[in-house]
Amino acid sequence: SFAENQPVKAGDVLAVLDDEPAKAKLAQAEANLKSAEAAAEAADADARVTENDANGNKAVATAALHSASVGATTASDQIKEAEAAVASAESALSQAKLDRDRDEKLLASGALAKSAYDQSQTGFRLASANLDAAKARLATLRSGANQAKTKVVEASAKLKQTSDVDTLVTQSRAKAKAAHA
Repeated sequence: SFAENQPVKAGDVLAVLDDEPAKAKLAQAEANLKSAEAAAEAADADARVTENDANGNKAVATAALHSASVGATTASDQIKEAEAAVASAESALSQAKLDRDRDEKLLASGALAKSAYDQSQTGFRLASANLDAAKARLATLRSGANQAKTKVVEASAKLKQTSDVDTLVTQSRAKAKAAHA
């Protein structure tokens, strides 16, 4: 301590400043910096997670669309095969009807044994049952094809929803960049 107009020499303490408020402000600034760095790191991590999720969702949607498309193509191929089977069964039924009708006339004229006529009648019934089965299979396949087409439409819509991957990633990166600022 000193008095007014008291002579002083170099190195004498003239005043003691309280540095506690400055130290507290420095500590607060350092804490704020660490908090901002942590927030920036979290934003970076969020950006990476968003990018990975978005890319993963897009890959899943792409695979689902591919799978649905293959299913629809397969259903279409099976329908063509079933249509050919119906045509074949119709042809077989026509032939069996001709055979049965011919054998019926031959039986009536006594030129054919009843057992031979019975065989042609059985052939006709079998051909008729085969046609019914082929038509039923075709109807089932057509129903399945409609479901397959619906799956393609749904998968296309999901893929379209994921088409904004670049936008999501850009937004997420912008938030991370802002956190670093």
